[in-house]
Amino acid sequence: MKTKQSPQGWKEVKLGNEDYFTILSSGINEFDGEKSYLSTESIKENRIKKIECKITFSNRPSRANMQPTINSVWFAKMKDTLKVYSFGNSNKEEINRYTLSTGFAGIKVNEDLVSIKYLEYFLKSHEFNKKKNLLCSGATQKSINNSNIKKIKLKLPPKAIQDKIVILLQKVDKIKQLKEDSNKLTKDYVQKVFFDVFGHPFSKDKKDKKIKLKEVIRIIVPTRDKPKSFTGNIPWVTLPDLNDSIYISDSKYKLSLDEAKPTKTRLFPKETVILSCAGSLGKVVIAKKEIFTNQQFYGLVCDQKKILPEFLACQLKIFGEKYYKGIGGTSTLTFFKKDSALNIEVILPPLPLQKKFASIVKQVEKLKEYQEQSNQEINNLFNALMQKAFRGEL
Repeated sequence: MKTKQSPQGWKEVKLGNEDYFTILSSGINEFDGEKSYLSTESIKENRIKKIECKITFSNRPSRANMQPTINSVWFAKMKDTLKVYSFGNSNKEEINRYTLSTGFAGIKVNEDLVSIKYLEYFLKSHEFNKKKNLLCSGATQKSINNSNIKKIKLKLPPKAIQDKIVILLQKVDKIKQLKEDSNKLTKDYVQKVFFDVFGHPFSKDKKDKKIKLKEVIRIIVPTRDKPKSFTGNIPWVTLPDLNDSIYISDSKYKLSLDEAKPTKTRLFPKETVILSCAGSLGKVVIAKKEIFTNQQFYGLVCDQKKILPEFLACQLKIFGEKYYKGIGGTSTLTFFKKDSALNIEVILPPLPLQKKFASIVKQVEKLKEYQEQSNQEINNLFNALMQKAFRGEL
């Protein structure tokens, strides 16, 4: 099959071509006062989500050793990690504000020949990240080095065409980001409704109105033994199977009843509230069908004449990981016992009020499902446009 030729005026250029790009070395300039340190955890896709810490030149971590410059784009060097952030020439104060981790690689562009945003989108593309992953090396955490970064090629049109491609991608990217912001509002809505209707479970005025969990639920404790095979159709839920939904009905691994028997794995009924008790504490979901789980969960079967699954699940989520570490006996322990779970104190409002709240939860979850489908369509469109753009097919 013949390789499709690039349009007239396009060039195939290596990132190591110094007429177009400069791969930035480690090392920072001495500075006064404090700067914000950006680790790879600070960036989500192309946004700063958190500041790792404030540093001075003398007390900075050894990894805080990359200096942003104008017209530079930074990406996480680790395999299978998509984090990209750019520093243009319009906000020089931003450049002086930050120091980056050596987990980033930085590329400075020749602004006469390369649009910084064009390079940023290329570094976010499937095409680049596939090439990056193939060139990563290392015994534990595989990552790409500067020598291999220089080998990667991109198709580069004239600057005016780069700018047109960027405008198109930015329009779709803006829709994508608006969708993400909308999803966050939806995600936070249920908790806001809970506080508005019931108040905070930890507030002082609730102290004398609480009951112990064992008064309204039956607890199921899974066995520790892992099944030897997974060929059935009943979900076997583990922590990685959990997502943003309050409900769960599927998992990576599935069991048959026969496969479950040797380990005496216990079946959780539909509408069981599942609470993680080991590893990552305080994760909560509701089973939409019969399921099995590994030993990292307790199954809480509600007495629905007293407490509804949606109300209990949302309340237990509000408690947060710090609370569950506390009932484990120490802030460092990542496990809490069955008795500790049974003695968790919860508020118990009238059942009609719980029913109204449960109805809202169900409506919001339907909306989240629709949003997830819509997000996937937008992401597919965005990725398809990027692939066409960097192949010269737009």
